[in-house]
Amino acid sequence: MPDFKPQTILYVPDTHVKSEDDLARFYALKTWLSDRRIRLDHVVQGGDLWDFEAFCLHDQANPDWYGRQFWDEFKRGLDAFDILEKLVKTHGRRGCKFHMTEGNHENRYNKWMASDPRLKTSPFPKTVADLIAYYRPTSKVNYVPFLEPLLLHDVAFSHYFVSGLMGRAQGGERPASTILKAQHMSCVGAHSHVLDSAERTRADGRKIHCLIGGCFVNPKHDFAFAGAARKLWWSGCHLLHMTAPGEFDTETISLARMS
Repeated sequence: MPDFKPQTILYVPDTHVKSEDDLARFYALKTWLSDRRIRLDHVVQGGDLWDFEAFCLHDQANPDWYGRQFWDEFKRGLDAFDILEKLVKTHGRRGCKFHMTEGNHENRYNKWMASDPRLKTSPFPKTVADLIAYYRPTSKVNYVPFLEPLLLHDVAFSHYFVSGLMGRAQGGERPASTILKAQHMSCVGAHSHVLDSAERTRADGRKIHCLIGGCFVNPKHDFAFAGAARKLWWSGCHLLHMTAPGEFDTETISLARMS
């Protein structure tokens, strides 16, 4: 592809920011990029920036659920949002853009606001996209609604990719390979918090890739919903070095490597 200009995309998977989050991993990422003078063309946050545990209906049987607060967690998540958006200014080439693909944890807020007529008729922002627009009116983030794909240079980014007519997340032991077979194009997602990748060759010789990017959570936090599966999680971020439309080399940066 002689007309294609190589691109570098920073992909930040699920961060699940909570109210007591120290955001140390975000500052570590910023320092790591600065030390290596990395230049970016896109910054993509893959969804579940916020944990929004106050809206987790699965936890209603837990007495602690009724004491959970929304506002402090939302404000702390905005701090993380600001750090990521600032990377566009400090590490972005001309035209660099910040994107977010909405996750199911953001969608918790959207569903909550739509579930109660008292909220639906209130002046409160009805979606997370509206919240960001209200509290960060100068932000230029490209906020992509839940499960709508973000298409960048023939790569589809989504919080997760659905399996079958029920619309559930594609899972399994090796989800990246399964997603490539189902989507027929290069894909990047997260959601499961595991790290996986796959590559296949099209009939015309071009490569297609899939990256399931793990997560970027605070290692000190407890995530009760994970249970024993927590040991399967991988935490870090990725640089996608695009060499042609749909084709990229992945530079995987673990949280341990940043620290």
